[in-house]
Amino acid sequence: MRVTFLGTGNAFFGGGRAQSAVLIEDQLGRWLLECGATTPYLLKRHAIDANTIQMAGVSHLHGDHFAGLPFFLLAGREEEQRTSVLHLIGPAMLKARIRDLLLALYSESDPDRWPFPVEYHPLVAGQSVVVLGRTFLAFAAHHMRDGTALCLRVESEGKVIAFSGDTGPRAPLGELADRADLFICECTLAGAPEGDVQHLSVEDIARFRPGWGARRVVLTHLSADSRRAAGALSGVELAEDGLQIEL
Repeated sequence: MRVTFLGTGNAFFGGGRAQSAVLIEDQLGRWLLECGATTPYLLKRHAIDANTIQMAGVSHLHGDHFAGLPFFLLAGREEEQRTSVLHLIGPAMLKARIRDLLLALYSESDPDRWPFPVEYHPLVAGQSVVVLGRTFLAFAAHHMRDGTALCLRVESEGKVIAFSGDTGPRAPLGELADRADLFICECTLAGAPEGDVQHLSVEDIARFRPGWGARRVVLTHLSADSRRAAGALSGVELAEDGLQIEL
């Protein structure tokens, strides 16, 4: 299994990095974990045929995590002549939010007409879904006031990838990371936040990392400041755009 970090910055392209997107290639095919606004561009930059992407899993409905999907869908219809089914996994409002965004961006476009099947698989915390042989288990993230943000744990080919999505420290991170082959964890903040800021800091990672049972921890969703500060942490790696990991 190969994991490629396409985009490792935060919403504001921290440190000049692209928005959240991870490409996973296993024996069953290719799929995306997150699809930030920059993702369709990144696929072309890396010469990855978008028609080979079978599905995308989305942790929550902030633009830097799902706003690439309308462009992905439009390109499949208007340019790439996609015919194969696309599976989209994420919070229950994902379909409606993509439709709203399409209409906001291209009001004359038909948001319901696709020449290829689009299948949505809603997830809520505590539930799991099996899509194309991969099992997605959702945990409640400490992020977004409406409670829809998720942490995801995905099993494929006997390997487990845990993904924090965006979250503050009150998420069940230890359970999420337990015995994972790879834990992809956000680290947006350099210093300790004031109030109930719903992101993880370098200080949080330093405190929690010894209790995580993941075999490998890679930090992503980094701001320029947190990337600099996280360089002093032990037991973790910092993701760069284009980083590839074999599991």
